[in-house]
Amino acid sequence: MDIYAESALHNTEHLPYGPDTYQVVDEAQGGVIAYCHRDSAERIVSALRAADNRTIQASTLGSLVEALEDCPPSAPVFVDYHGHLLHPGVATYYRGYHDELAISPDGIGRDTVSDLVLTLRTILRDGFTRPGTETAAPESTGVWVARYRDTSDLHVVGVRVERSRVVILTENRS
Repeated sequence: MDIYAESALHNTEHLPYGPDTYQVVDEAQGGVIAYCHRDSAERIVSALRAADNRTIQASTLGSLVEALEDCPPSAPVFVDYHGHLLHPGVATYYRGYHDELAISPDGIGRDTVSDLVLTLRTILRDGFTRPGTETAAPESTGVWVARYRDTSDLHVVGVRVERSRVVILTENRS
């Protein structure tokens, strides 16, 4: 991930908030760009990602498909799962809200943007199965990243092209 926050405890020169100090890192800018309190780190990273011109906002199934269609189709795609970039796996109902979609971070292959777009377009057309019910998936369906039968609280917020890959960005919504 190009922009992220991490504990600054290993950087003992800069601890303005003591052990709660986090550093915001932007790899494209060459490293640490700011220090902040742990409670602010996620909001700052989200704001920086939103302002990044490589980021396309997407929080629903329809907007995610549109955002991915603007990316290089043969690029490998990853999902941000608690700061780790993992391959997308099965897309099914989200345990927290059964009428919303979850993309698992358990993929084993090298999925491309076009592979994921095809999967998501099929869900838009056919819906998905949730416990005991076939569920329609309109464009307004919320999209999460979670392991099967898990509630990760990671909601999809955008897509970003990073070098030769595409990353589906998430934000914790607990």
